[in-house]
Amino acid sequence: MKKVYFSILLGLIITGCKEQKIISIDNPTEQIISFEIDDLSLKLNPLSTITYELSSGTHKLRISSEELDFEIPKEGEYLLNPTKNYYFLEEIIYGRENWDYSVESEKINKARKKFNNILHEDIEDKMFLIDTISAENYKLIGFYKKTNDVVIRDIWDYGINQKVPGKIKKAIGGENVIDLPIMGQLFIMKEKGKVKLYRSSDFIKKLDDN
Repeated sequence: MKKVYFSILLGLIITGCKEQKIISIDNPTEQIISFEIDDLSLKLNPLSTITYELSSGTHKLRISSEELDFEIPKEGEYLLNPTKNYYFLEEIIYGRENWDYSVESEKINKARKKFNNILHEDIEDKMFLIDTISAENYKLIGFYKKTNDVVIRDIWDYGINQKVPGKIKKAIGGENVIDLPIMGQLFIMKEKGKVKLYRSSDFIKKLDDN
């Protein structure tokens, strides 16, 4: 009898520790996708995103012939990527000077690592390090991340369907506000820029248009 009581109590404790989370689920493809999360069947239209409520903890995803477990942590917000397609994140630096990332990458990364440890404890606040990534026929050097994780932590300022503004307002010295265009390096060493999330197809189109 004690074992039964203990099992019930343990189950209540585990359930009580879980939190309900609103997550985004994206279909970056041009086809309808069908998939299951735990015991619920879902369909998602091409190039569309829905929100869905899930408890934190482990869940099961089934899509096509593949089945896998994924974890929703208690902290943070997340995008679910059932197709495991690639997404790109770009940290956009607003400033007044151009900077050759390929030449200065070691210097910039060293400074950013230092200030990440001192000033930016939360993952959402961490500055990107300069990296080299590939996107189809392009090879890029800059503040980029590339991921096809099933669960992607929301660290962006501008989501898939949000446009990046050409300028932002920035307070200097507490009161003075200036317009900073997308150009380069004014606060590059210790202050994070704005992060944009792209589907792979949108990112390639952006590169093609430039």
